Amino acid sequence: MKTERRAEAKVRRQEAPPRPTDHDPDIAGMVTGPQAMPDWQREYFEEEQRAKEAAEKAAQEGK
Repeated sequence: MKTERRAEAKVRRQEAPPRPTDHDPDIAGMVTGPQAMPDWQREYFEEEQRAKEAAEKAAQEGK
């Protein structure tokens, strides 16, 4: 039983197409380094910045 499974596995490995050695398909196309912010996060920070600027402007006009 064990010998048969080993023989089958050996045949499968021999018949399998060669694996690419120059890249890993799971990480192909990934870029290292800082990543761009997702749209939802960028929009959130822009809204926060606008609200902060509006509050500062209102505080300066109120003096």
